[in-house]
Amino acid sequence: MSKRENLVLITNSFPQWSATEPSFVEPELDALRRKFRRVIVVPVTLRGGGAVSPWEGVETDTSWALGTDWNSHLRRSRFLANPRLWLDARGDITRRGIAFGAAARAFAAFLRRMMAARGLSWENTLFYTFWFDFPAAALALLKADHPEISFVSRAHGHDMFTVLGGRLRHWMVREAEAVYAASQAGADYLERTFPEASAGDKVRVSTLGCVKLYPDAVAARHKRADRRFTFLSVSRVDENKRVEMIARLLRALAVARPDTAIRWIHVGDGPSMAAVREAVKDCPPNLEVELRGALPNAGVQRIYRDEAVDWFMLLSLHEGGRAVAACEALAYGVPVVATDVEALNEVVDDEYGLLLSPDSTDEEFVRGIAPYLDSDFRAEAMREAALSRWNSDFNAAILRPAFVDMISHIE
Repeated sequence: MSKRENLVLITNSFPQWSATEPSFVEPELDALRRKFRRVIVVPVTLRGGGAVSPWEGVETDTSWALGTDWNSHLRRSRFLANPRLWLDARGDITRRGIAFGAAARAFAAFLRRMMAARGLSWENTLFYTFWFDFPAAALALLKADHPEISFVSRAHGHDMFTVLGGRLRHWMVREAEAVYAASQAGADYLERTFPEASAGDKVRVSTLGCVKLYPDAVAARHKRADRRFTFLSVSRVDENKRVEMIARLLRALAVARPDTAIRWIHVGDGPSMAAVREAVKDCPPNLEVELRGALPNAGVQRIYRDEAVDWFMLLSLHEGGRAVAACEALAYGVPVVATDVEALNEVVDDEYGLLLSPDSTDEEFVRGIAPYLDSDFRAEAMREAALSRWNSDFNAAILRPAFVDMISHIE
C-alpha cells in the first residue's frame, strides 16, 4: 500500500473518450488501484466527447468539468481583483496568461471543496496531474496554506514548451515533488528553463510506452516479389505532424516505382485535413490513399493485427515525448520512418527505422528507403529489431507499474 492511501488523478477529459488520452492514462489504472485505497479521477473538461465511461474500482468526479467555475469566464473573473494573480503572471502578461492564473485559482478553490465533500485529508492524499497545466499550478498555490500537500506531474509537449502562466510555471516546478518528462529532451528543456528543477532529483524521465492489446500478434508484411507495400500513419492532422508531407513523400515513391503498388492508411483528424486532401488529389494510379479519421486505440491496433503493414510514418517538426504511436508500431514489429528531431529520435534509430532530416526532400526519402524495399532480408531484420526494442524499452505493461510503484513511495 502507498505511503499516502488516496490518489487524485487529474486528467484532461479521461475517462471521457478522446482520440489519444485513454491510451495514455488507461495503462496505469490497474497499478494505481492496487497501490492506493481510493483512486479518484478528476477530468478538467467534458466538452464534446460523449458520456464518461466508468472504471471499476475508480471514482470519477466531474463536478469541476460541469461546474460554473470552468464553464463561465465571468465567474472566474472574480480572481482578477487579486494583485497576486498579476504578480504571478510576470513573463506572460497576455490574455491567455491571465486566464491561466484565474483558472488555477478557481481550481484550487474547487479542490478545497472536493476534498471536504469526499472526506479526504491533504496529509493522506497524493495528487497526480497527468498534464503540466493549470491544475498543477493550483496545487502549487495551495501548498502555501497546506504545506502537507504532495503532488507530482507528467509533462509531455504542449504543456511543457510554453510560457503560459508566467512565473506560476516556476511555482509548479518548485512545489512539485517531481515532474516526469516524457523524454530526455523534455527533461533537458525543463532543467534549462527552470533553475528550480536543479534541486535534487526534481525532474525525471518517465516513458509512457504502449500496451499491446494483441500480445501474440505481429503485423504481416509484403515481400519484394509482391511489388506492393503498405504505409501507416497515426496522428493528429496539424501543422506539427505534417501529414501532408507524408502524402508528398509517398507520392514521390509511387512515381519513382510505377510498377509497385503503394497503399497509405492514415488514422487521425485535425485542422490540417483540408491540406492533406488537397495533397492526395490526382494521385498516381499506383498510390492508394485511405483517410480513416480518428479511431479508438483498439481500432488502430487491429490494423496491425489484421492487415499487412510494412512501414509506419511520423514526420513531426517536434515532439515532447517518446511518441506512443511510434511505440505501437514497434510493438507489432513495424519499422518506423521518422524525422530526426528531439524526443522522436529517442524512439527510432537505424537498426529498425529510417530517420529523415526535418526538411527531407523527395529524393532523400526515396533513396533512403529503397534498400529496405528491395531486400527481404533487411526488411525482416528491421522488424525483428523493432519488436525487440519495444519489449526492452517501450512495453507499458512493465513501465507503468514501475512508475506507479515509484510515486506510491512519495511521502
